[in-house]
Amino acid sequence: TNIKNLSVKNINCGKSRYIYKIVGDKRAPVENASLTNVKVDKITHSARVAENAKNIKEENVIYSY
Repeated sequence: TNIKNLSVKNINCGKSRYIYKIVGDKRAPVENASLTNVKVDKITHSARVAENAKNIKEENVIYSY
């Protein structure tokens, strides 16, 4: 299954492992993901994980460790 044009907006979170973890298939990578107005007070692992993903955009993404 192809995943394209994914949009996540206006998220507030106290604690999370990641800001995002996007994992696509080598034969069908995730394309065109955007995150807008995302705030995480505490990240417990890596902020960003992207595998087999193309064109990830961030706007007003805020986090702390």
